[in-house]
Amino acid sequence: MWRAANSMIVGWIQTSIDPKLRSTVSFIAEASTLWESLRSRFSVGNGVRKQVLKDEIAECKQNGQSVLEYYGRLSKLWEELQHYKTGRQCTCSAAPDIAKEREDDRVHQFLFGLDLPRFSNRRSTITGEDPKPPLTQVFSRVIRKEQNLNVARSKETTKTEVPPQAAGVSAPRFRDRSTLSCTHWRCQGHDVSECFQLHGYPEWFFEQKGGPRSDISQPNRSVQRGGRPTRGSGRSRGRVNTARMVSPSDTGNNQITQLINLLEAQRSNTSSEKLSGPFFKYFDWSR
Repeated sequence: MWRAANSMIVGWIQTSIDPKLRSTVSFIAEASTLWESLRSRFSVGNGVRKQVLKDEIAECKQNGQSVLEYYGRLSKLWEELQHYKTGRQCTCSAAPDIAKEREDDRVHQFLFGLDLPRFSNRRSTITGEDPKPPLTQVFSRVIRKEQNLNVARSKETTKTEVPPQAAGVSAPRFRDRSTLSCTHWRCQGHDVSECFQLHGYPEWFFEQKGGPRSDISQPNRSVQRGGRPTRGSGRSRGRVNTARMVSPSDTGNNQITQLINLLEAQRSNTSSEKLSGPFFKYFDWSR
């Protein structure tokens, strides 16, 4: 039974050794001898490691990480340092005070490692309390503060990055026309691609001017003899094209004949009067 137990323990020790070091360990049949050999070779004093851990805890800062990640790093260092300390526990009446003092030290280490100025107000508030709250409550309060800061930052980012159309704000629909100039009509406010003299007057133009009896006198609004309107004389571009498509074979139409008679009568009355009344009243431009 002893040989079976000894062989099992030797196997446990051999399999627990790092593979890189396993080849450097000679085979020893007895477990106790093997254990003492390993202890003498790899045992290192804990004093240096304890000091290194204390320095790492003092230098542990948040440095832009989340509070959860920062607290996790700090907790691992605290846990490892506790393993190197003695396992004896104090049972005297001073035990609660010693435990409270140790926890207050951890609270200060945690608070003074937070990023400034994000948590400066929260740190000042907690450090000013007496007695200090437990570490778990301090962690919870800092987490809530971080969540509020993240929500405020996300709202500011949304307002900055989202364009007015995506945010529900209608963009301006008018452009600055003060710099536009028409090379055909030689006036400001539009360019040649939008000139009504060349492309015809839209429907809304006469509606804004009070109907078809517009008082605007422009050369291209005159009507040629024979009843065919020139370019730009209609109320809209579409209607101008319709009037220009009248063929000579339609001269016998009653409306064309009536139009010619109206033109002759209008010309005989006065040469300066503009064609604005009967012309638009009796002629059906929709045909």
